[in-house]
This record gives sequence, C-alpha cells and structure tokens, in this order.
Amino acid sequence: MLKASEQKTDGFHAYRIAPAIIKQVMDPFLSVSVIHQSNNSFARPQAGYTSFFWVQEESNGGLIIDTATIGSKRIAPGSVGAIFCGSGVVCRTKPQNDDVRYLHIDIKISQKREGLDAHWLTCVDDGMGGYTIPGHDPIFYVGLREDLPHAWDKQIQFIGLYNGSVWGKESMQSPQKKWFIQGSPLQEPVDLFSSLAMSDRVLNKLVLLKYKRGELGQIDL
Repeated sequence: MLKASEQKTDGFHAYRIAPAIIKQVMDPFLSVSVIHQSNNSFARPQAGYTSFFWVQEESNGGLIIDTATIGSKRIAPGSVGAIFCGSGVVCRTKPQNDDVRYLHIDIKISQKREGLDAHWLTCVDDGMGGYTIPGHDPIFYVGLREDLPHAWDKQIQFIGLYNGSVWGKESMQSPQKKWFIQGSPLQEPVDLFSSLAMSDRVLNKLVLLKYKRGELGQIDL
C-alpha cells in the first residue's frame, strides 16, 4: 500500500514513495527519486537515513556526494554507492561533468518490533523516464533486512535491473545476501481511505506465506 507524490524542484525531478496511512514510529520511511541533475542542487539535511545512489551508465561523468561524515565520494556511471547519514547530517550531490542521471533511494529503518523477514518496496518504470508504483514490469526491489540491526548500509540491498526479459547482475556485494522475490507487486492496490485497508505489514505477511508455498518466484544473483 504505497502513496506516490510527484515533486519538481531545482535540478531534479523526483517521485517520492512512502507507506500510506500508517503513522506509527515503527514504520519505515521509503522514498525513491529519479534525478536528472545538470546543476548543483542545494544541500539537503538527512536524519538517520541510509541513502543508496545508482548512477545510470549513460550519464556523462559520475556523481559526487559530500557529507560531513564521509567527506567527498564519487560514484561512477553504472555503479551503486551507499552512505549512512546520522541526525542532522547535510548531504550535497553534484554531477562530475554537469550531466548525470541517477536513482536515489532513502530509507529510514524501523525499530525491530515485528517478526517480518523484510519490508519490501516495489518500484517500476513508468515508460516515460520516471519510476512509479506497480503497473509495469518491475525494475528493482529494495529489501529491509531486520537481522542486521547494527549495519544500516547492509540492511538495504540493491537487487538488480530488469530489461523486460532478463535480470542484470548489478548488485551490491554482501555476504548476507539471501533470496529475493520476483513476481507480482508486493503491495497490492487497496482503497487507501477504507477502514478495512490493510497495512503494509499485513500485506507482507501474506506475501511471505505465498512465497513459502512456492507461489512466487525467486531471483538468484
């Protein structure tokens, strides 16, 4: 159950996606931005987020990330990079050669209070250069792993790319990498204003049951 809102600001065009309705502290915050940046963006404060950046191969030069904690870091075209921002840390992104296109994934991990294996975000290509909620073939999955509470940058894994027929091999190297679900969208469309609308956690439990029964596929990268 996701709600997407479109934002247009100086230097980038973003689709922000986050769980709808549920307002409890334990719920994770997820946002996905598709950014085409041709000028330096303003510095944006972060608060306890893990940020993933995937720079598309056709970009002219890499992406430079500046924070007070890691200093300056360059992500080359076709590569994935991750940073963890503590409370109040300012993060600034800028293109190396004045033109870069990249995916920016922000996630704030929820507290470990539930017995779920993962909280899944499914995002798809909308066919017009952006990414939106399910409706076409999936492009990537992001999984929040609750068994790694002390390693934020390893709880989120960039799974890979899907070109309509096969999965690419671009993924973060992690010894904790396990199975990943391929198939139908994990957040089923429901009436967001219904008193009977199911939360993401309930939907995830149903999805995990389907997976254990073999009703969903599996990706081995």
